[in-house]
Amino acid sequence: MSEAANLRQVPRILQTYQKSSDYISAMLDRVNQERAAVGLSALCSNKKLLSSAQRHSDDMAAKDYMEHDGSDGSTMSERITQAGYDWSAVAENVAAGQADVDAVMDAWMNSPEHKVNILGDYTMLGTAYAYKKGNTYEHFWTQDFGSGDKEVIKWARAQLKPRFRRQPFT
Repeated sequence: MSEAANLRQVPRILQTYQKSSDYISAMLDRVNQERAAVGLSALCSNKKLLSSAQRHSDDMAAKDYMEHDGSDGSTMSERITQAGYDWSAVAENVAAGQADVDAVMDAWMNSPEHKVNILGDYTMLGTAYAYKKGNTYEHFWTQDFGSGDKEVIKWARAQLKPRFRRQPFT
């Protein structure tokens, strides 16, 4: 049994956005705006990466810390693998303290180490947010980026401006 399979699960209990789709859409839009500004293709959202990212944001909020490693010692790649994502390349951004998508994206884009992940050679994104009032940071963010030949890409219609219009089969 792999080490990743033995990692404990952190319950998803902390979140302030009305719906997770609110911040997920806002984050995907902002990431894709940054990528489009430098001529890169848009990323799509991936449920497995979303799951991995949410696990980590929830863990950071519950334990009041900000690190790439989980409180159980799990690494980014272990969490992503445990979520079932079949990857060839992965990267992660974490942040804490920023209250909204624009604030955290501004911070990441002003950090060369984080910006390179946002503008990296990836096809998919999973993003997560957790909130816990009264601890050091209160707001906790994770972005998991990935590429994998076996992963299915489902493009979100709001994120792409098609270069051509598909015609229905007749």
